[in-house]
Amino acid sequence: NSTSIKFQFKTKIFLIISQEVIYAICHPHGKVLRIVIFKKNGVQAMIEFDSIDSATRARENLNGCDIYSSCCTLKIDYAKVSEMFKVMSCEECSTTSLKMS
Repeated sequence: NSTSIKFQFKTKIFLIISQEVIYAICHPHGKVLRIVIFKKNGVQAMIEFDSIDSATRARENLNGCDIYSSCCTLKIDYAKVSEMFKVMSCEECSTTSLKMS
């Protein structure tokens, strides 16, 4: 298992999926350390949590849920931290490292 999970958003319309939106849906499940949003087969995001338990809890509770009403269904899988660093070096990626108490 990994402390990182990868979100894939299934949507046919353009809606704003920002780091703030991702943080809002993830932080109730554990401490979010980093969020990377990138374009690959649509829009995807990688979220790094402080622990495997937090990542697992987020995956179990959010997989298959919609970000917006009847839209942007989440498909969540575990991701390797090395994959996150590779994505972070992409020019089209939006990265935020969160320093929260």
